[in-house]
Amino acid sequence: VEMWLISFLNLHHYTDSTRNYVKYFIFSAIWGSFSFLPNINSDEVLYFSDIINKFGFSEFYLHSTGLAVFLQWYLSILLFQVLFGTFIYRHFCSASVYYFSRCERRVQWFFKEAVSLYPLAILHLLIMVFSGTFFICLTSSVRFDAGSFCLLGYYLAIHSLWLFLTTILINIVAIKIRSGGAFVIVSGIQIFLASLYAYWGENQKFDEIPMSNRYANLLKSDPLSHLVLNWHSSGIKSLSGKIDIFEMEFEFVESISLYIILSVLLIAIGCVVVKRQEFIVINIETGGT
Repeated sequence: VEMWLISFLNLHHYTDSTRNYVKYFIFSAIWGSFSFLPNINSDEVLYFSDIINKFGFSEFYLHSTGLAVFLQWYLSILLFQVLFGTFIYRHFCSASVYYFSRCERRVQWFFKEAVSLYPLAILHLLIMVFSGTFFICLTSSVRFDAGSFCLLGYYLAIHSLWLFLTTILINIVAIKIRSGGAFVIVSGIQIFLASLYAYWGENQKFDEIPMSNRYANLLKSDPLSHLVLNWHSSGIKSLSGKIDIFEMEFEFVESISLYIILSVLLIAIGCVVVKRQEFIVINIETGGT
């Protein structure tokens, strides 16, 4: 009976999750399309690399007035965090007393749940990019230039890792407190990091080209900076003219490595939290047991 009930709960959860994912990714498609409403019926030929760069915050400039542009494009990241910020936490709230209190391999369970988030992050980004591209193709012209798919690869690698680690963080905080509070805390951290650009743009000399090592290191110290594709540099010739607007040494591998390290660290923290969590009182959303 115990095994049957566990199987039933897992099957029920899988069915509900499948329906939810379809709804979630419809939002991704709508967001990707609406992001390019200004480009409808434009006579301008848009390159595929330009589309990717737009999702990679290429329209953002270091000034207090440019912060609104950054937040506008950052909403797609917040959208994913809202949709999947309780991806793991919801499992705790459903059958937590019955199942998780009997699960001896809690660390393995959390690791499996965490890893399953990453493909969803990639899918979210792909749906946005290609829905936006298709939307433009309906009324305008898009050219697939050399280096665009290389830039797409870097975009997917960097942005998917950021989506992954921030969403994992929300889930970890939600396990300890309420899910709504977890999103407020993590989004507050992100808004603070973004607000640094307004201060730096007003008080530092970031407009010097090439950018000095001092300002380059300061800029790279903000984790959000690694999301801006055209701030990066690369030795790939096909990317020439599409990135490196500050002419500073900022390789894509730096951003990927940083996000991987942060992701591994958060997974380790999550494993510890799950292992020590008293599941008998996990249903803090309702205050029950």
